[in-house]
Amino acid sequence: MSGLYILIFGFFTALIVVLFSMPSLIKVAKLKNLVDSPLEDRKMHRWSIPTLGGVVIFGAIVFSYSLWFPENYDFIDGMLVNFKFLISSLILLFFVGVKDYIIGTAPVKKLIAHIIVAFILVVMAGLRIESMHGIFGVINPLSLWQSYLLSILAYLVIINSINLIDGLDGLAGLVSLLASVFFGILFYYSGNIPLSLLAFVLSGTMLGFIFFNFYPARVFMGDAGSLAIGSIFCVLSINSINESYLLAPIWIQTLNKAVLAMSILAYPLIDTLRVFTLRILKDKSPFTADKNHIHHNFEKIGFGHAKTSLSIFFYSLTVVLFQLFLQLFLNINNPTLLLFIQVVFSCLTLLIIYLLAKLYIKKKLKNIILNIVGLLMAFNVFSQQYIYGDIQSRYKMEKYICFEGENHHSLSKPYQINKNQSKIYQKGIWDYSAIKDSSKFTFLPFLSLQESPAISYSSPKINYATGIQLNYLSSKFFYQIRLGFQEGFVNNDRFSNKRPYVRSIGYVDDTNSMSYSKPIFQGVISYKLNKYILLSAGNEKNTFGDGYRSLWLSDFAPAYPFMKLESTFWKVKYVNLWSLHEDQYSKGFSNLKWASSHLLSYNVTKWMNLSLFESVVWQDKDTLVNRGPDINYFNPFVFFRPVEYGI
Repeated sequence: MSGLYILIFGFFTALIVVLFSMPSLIKVAKLKNLVDSPLEDRKMHRWSIPTLGGVVIFGAIVFSYSLWFPENYDFIDGMLVNFKFLISSLILLFFVGVKDYIIGTAPVKKLIAHIIVAFILVVMAGLRIESMHGIFGVINPLSLWQSYLLSILAYLVIINSINLIDGLDGLAGLVSLLASVFFGILFYYSGNIPLSLLAFVLSGTMLGFIFFNFYPARVFMGDAGSLAIGSIFCVLSINSINESYLLAPIWIQTLNKAVLAMSILAYPLIDTLRVFTLRILKDKSPFTADKNHIHHNFEKIGFGHAKTSLSIFFYSLTVVLFQLFLQLFLNINNPTLLLFIQVVFSCLTLLIIYLLAKLYIKKKLKNIILNIVGLLMAFNVFSQQYIYGDIQSRYKMEKYICFEGENHHSLSKPYQINKNQSKIYQKGIWDYSAIKDSSKFTFLPFLSLQESPAISYSSPKINYATGIQLNYLSSKFFYQIRLGFQEGFVNNDRFSNKRPYVRSIGYVDDTNSMSYSKPIFQGVISYKLNKYILLSAGNEKNTFGDGYRSLWLSDFAPAYPFMKLESTFWKVKYVNLWSLHEDQYSKGFSNLKWASSHLLSYNVTKWMNLSLFESVVWQDKDTLVNRGPDINYFNPFVFFRPVEYGI
């Protein structure tokens, strides 16, 4: 049978065993009163819950691993040794855990049992850390006694770390599920199917257990389960450090395995070392139970079991992905530096998650997220009154405005919202702000990052724009100005015979480098003469129409100089727009084009609009004359173009 099928069958066997066995165990435990009552102060649950989940966990792991154990992989060094001594250790720890629950076990006796298991795995099985992999400059292999001491210490820390995080519904199960999947993938790519099977059997067991342990928990794993899981992680971690990855892809061979093993178990290790240090500083035994764990602090601020467990699950995923980013993208391969960065990142990320959780409880996090997104999107989704943005969000807002009864003409953009629609304000991340009645000045930094569509380049390129946006609003006067800088790349395959063009940027003159570096100077200044007439001017793009494309004034056009006169009365809006554009087909003459456009819009009903549109475009200079801004086209009347009568 192929290795992949073995892993799949092992995973689902463990999952099915847990799903079908756990309900019976819960029922029996309640009938026999084998439950954990919340009598002590440090208990996190409020009702009696069975703690013999470890019995099913132990049974599912041993049964599934033994059933599907691939004996035909005996050519792998230590394959049978790992199996024999691991099963022996699991049985010993299982009885220690069950005894501790039924009649209790002194911490000293429990420590002795751990040392015996560590001796079995490290000395008898030879499962020891043989090298520091360059961490702290230690390149040479460790001596035998150094290896023994370091490996026994690693075993004691790992097995206790899993036991200590089993204090919140779903937490130990989720962290163990993620870690076992990572180890399973790692060993699968290295060709070590027996150890990959062990990891995926554990992940199947944890997935089934989470169904019964996630908030509100119906069963706890207890020491019988946490000690078994901890010993398996010890075996997987040390083997992952010593494993030969000659058959693995290059990107896996590149990774520092010692740092990777610590990254996979980041939360249990950080929490254990933190709580042990705090207890020692308080002159207490490091094995004395308390409520100073990181997850306890989340619970104290009212974040809840479910949200805390899920947050730490995604935190653990982020830590591993961050190491991949450091080594595969930033090429940081110095072991000591890599470990230092990972430790700092892991601790700071936990602190940030905790602070965000506090803000969430105080109902402030949503506003912070909306403000951050608004800052980052300010270049593409304009704030305050002038509306662009993505098509679907704009339609949703326009429908809301029109059906509220406002005489609104959305087909001429940018437009202003003429009354204070408080419900529009922050309806969602992708929606927009409404006008405020009082004068207000705002200052917004903006940043836009987009992957360039420049397919001629072999590696991905980034287009970016950054700067500031200034807004001022009063009852009569409004301005919105964006100042900044933008840089990016152009796809020259698409513009082989024309001047290269970049969406919303314009034409690129440097056709040799196929890149652009341009300043940003865009804005609109508006003055309201009275309740009927609005005058506007600036360097911005305008659109006529309510479609995916906006007649000849495209949504994708660059900004251009314009003047605009808007008149609104009854159900009618009349727009005069005069603008100056660039022309890529100039062929040696001026590349400027002038345009005079008129729009007459009539809202027949709330759901029907009738509009008339015209536009005249002329070349700034041709073979006959330098026409420039022809005054004859600047008449304010629709369908009245006197110059054409003289042509």
